[in-house]
Amino acid sequence: TKGAIKGGVSLRDAADAVGALQKNLSEFDPKQINSGVATTVARLKRLNVAVESSTKLIDYFNESGLPATADEAADMTRHLALAGSAIGITTEKMVSDFAAVQERLSIFGHQSVEVFEKLQGVVKETGLAIGDLTAMAKTFDKFDTAAASVAKMNAVLGTQLSTVDMMMANDAERVIQVTKQVKATIGADFNNLNKFEKLYVAQAMGINDVSKAQRLLNADFEEFGTLTAQMEQTRV
Repeated sequence: TKGAIKGGVSLRDAADAVGALQKNLSEFDPKQINSGVATTVARLKRLNVAVESSTKLIDYFNESGLPATADEAADMTRHLALAGSAIGITTEKMVSDFAAVQERLSIFGHQSVEVFEKLQGVVKETGLAIGDLTAMAKTFDKFDTAAASVAKMNAVLGTQLSTVDMMMANDAERVIQVTKQVKATIGADFNNLNKFEKLYVAQAMGINDVSKAQRLLNADFEEFGTLTAQMEQTRV
């Protein structure tokens, strides 16, 4: 804890950080307390990220095999928490949103943080929950549901989506590609469709809520990339 105290962290915050690490870090060794990791946890606490949340995320990264050490896992957690500040998303929301979908994101391995940040760009632009986006993306996990969805959009909406490409894409790519192509074919006409047509479009996109489909289609999809780029700059 001395390293944490030297880092400008109070004794209480340092103690809370070590206590949370002891509870949530699978490989915690009381004889080898890493002051750098404890400092990260304590400093994130001052930015409204609960020590329970940050230490669980550090453990997730550490056990995932993405970073080589607990230090690197803590650094990934710090970056993830702070990246949202570039686009007006709080550290607390960044961590809680990642935790909400981390099981899903784990399938993307080393791309998991990158996919998450791209999804957060969509979250920021549309106001949708990140779980709404991953649920939409799951439509394209299996060949039968992916093929049915793509067929609906290509036949009725005039999109040019590929079932195989959609299956191979990650969640962020799926959401953005579907939104981009559907918007290009129907544009602002979505707002003028009747309720049955709107429901058809939403379901074809993998969304069961028309209002959520409307948020996506009314958004500036080019802004998704701008927001993601702003978050990536925080790594420098």
